Amino acid sequence: MPEPDKPPPSVPDIFGRALVAASPKFAGSLAILYDGFRARRSARVSQVSDEVTAVMAPEPLSRRLEAQPALDAAFAAALEAAGRTGLEAKRRLLGRVIAQAVLDDARVDEATLLVGVLSQIDAPHVRCLEAIHRAEEEAEAAGEVAPRAQYTERETVPRIAEVGRAHPDPVLAALASVGLIETSNTWGETAILKGLTPFGQALLRDLRAASDPSAGDNASR
Repeated sequence: MPEPDKPPPSVPDIFGRALVAASPKFAGSLAILYDGFRARRSARVSQVSDEVTAVMAPEPLSRRLEAQPALDAAFAAALEAAGRTGLEAKRRLLGRVIAQAVLDDARVDEATLLVGVLSQIDAPHVRCLEAIHRAEEEAEAAGEVAPRAQYTERETVPRIAEVGRAHPDPVLAALASVGLIETSNTWGETAILKGLTPFGQALLRDLRAASDPSAGDNASR
């Protein structure tokens, strides 16, 4: 049986191999490193595609993507984001989000949103979300969070605000910009952390569920 045709090399792959070839002194070692890098990236990307092809075979999936350009674009963005992250839970969640949208047109817009958010956060941001969540639980247990009426401004809780001061401003800014945390008006140049938003709480739950391969689809939205 003849072997299937291999896909043509991508532009980044051609460029990368050209750089390796341009360094005769280290070409052999660089080629080994480069091939290893490509293999690891391919493995990361496959975690998304494996989640998707688990719910729909490749041929009908191809037709589905061709018929739904927004889903096709979200899938491509998820693959790109997966290739750039070392966070396994993020890769699994990207795959699950796309798999849900493949099966349900009503979830395509949601998938586009979530892939966009996940593309902008990585391990430092998730560690910050976890730290905020722990501080919120501790503050609740200690009775430091006062009840508030709906639509009223959220009070600053020192225990939670301290977490914000312990993380870099760019991390907090990125989380706030995608709606995962709530901050006050800036004091000087630093925003005061108020806590996770409902969206932030939901995304953190989904990332935690995705960290367990046996958990299946636990998306909360």
